[in-house]
Formats: sequence, structure tokens, C-alpha cells
Amino acid sequence: MRVVASAALLVVAACAAAEEGRESYAVTLDNGAVFHGFIEYEDDNVIRFEIDAPWDPGGARTVNRNRIASLEPEWSGTRERRIRRGWEERGRIEAETVQGPRWLPREDVEFARRAAELEQERAAELRDAPIYAEALITEEDASGEEAEMEAPETPAAERHWAWLWAPHAAVVAGAVILIGVVARLFLMT
Repeated sequence: MRVVASAALLVVAACAAAEEGRESYAVTLDNGAVFHGFIEYEDDNVIRFEIDAPWDPGGARTVNRNRIASLEPEWSGTRERRIRRGWEERGRIEAETVQGPRWLPREDVEFARRAAELEQERAAELRDAPIYAEALITEEDASGEEAEMEAPETPAAERHWAWLWAPHAAVVAGAVILIGVVARLFLMT
């Protein structure tokens, strides 16, 4: 039974490493220093590692083979726990975002949660406000028919259009005036 369980764990670990495409190694140097990384380049005398620390991307380290005390593959579960610990030590927590799970600063996530709570409280207050409740109830006139709401004089689309194109029109008018002044000064003299 234990042999089957160990074999299953090996298969799961191999699938996780194959899924990522590269295998992470725990490297212990002869002076006792330990780091984790992917083998980027291997030579007879030198191994170049890409440091496996997502919070500090782009790091690389080149080590002579005779300085390596041990070079052991890292299990995917061990790697995931190490990465989780590393992010948490840096004050980050895993949060679900539109782009998928991300490690965000703890303060940002707390602010976002508090903002969502405040927004829900405010929405509940507005729903319970008498003015909003009256607006939801359709009023009837004396004849018993439902009263129609009057549309505003300028629809929102037209107001948006005016705010969008007014600055453009001002720039074009300024350019025409500037061209006229330049033409008058230089061509008329």
C-alpha cells in the first residue's frame, strides 16, 4: 500500500513539474547557503541557475560544480508551500482578481474589502430611503392611469457628446485664429 501511495505521489510531482515545464532544485552550497532555482545552463564546470523567487524576478546565479554540496529536485507541493511562505513573509496574501489569483499587498485587499462593505451598506441605505422608495412606486393621477415620467430636455447621450467634442472644437477654433494671425503678420507685410 505504501509503495502504491509513494508511486502515486511521484506521478503527481512529475506531472506538476512537467506542467510548469521546468524542474525547481534546492541547491546547498559548501558554505551551507541554500537557494532554490531552475537550471538555466549546464557546463562541465559551471551551472547557471535562474532563482526561483517570484517576488524577486530576474535573479540568476552561476555556481562552480565543486562548490555544490547537494542538488536535489524540489517537490511541487514543497515548492508551493515555500512560495506561499515567501509571499506571506513579504506582507502579501493571495486574492482572486479578474485576471485570476494574484498575490496582493494585505493592506490593498483589506481596503478593497472595506470599500465593498461600505458600498453595500450605502446601497442598502439608499434602497430604504423614502425618496427612492417613492420613486419606485408608480404614481397614479386622478383618472386612475399611471403618470408618465417626463424625459429630461437634453438626453444623456447628447450631454456626453457636447462634453466630449467641445474641447476639440475649441482647439480647432484656436488653430484657425492662430493661422489667421500668422498669415496677416507675415504675408501682409
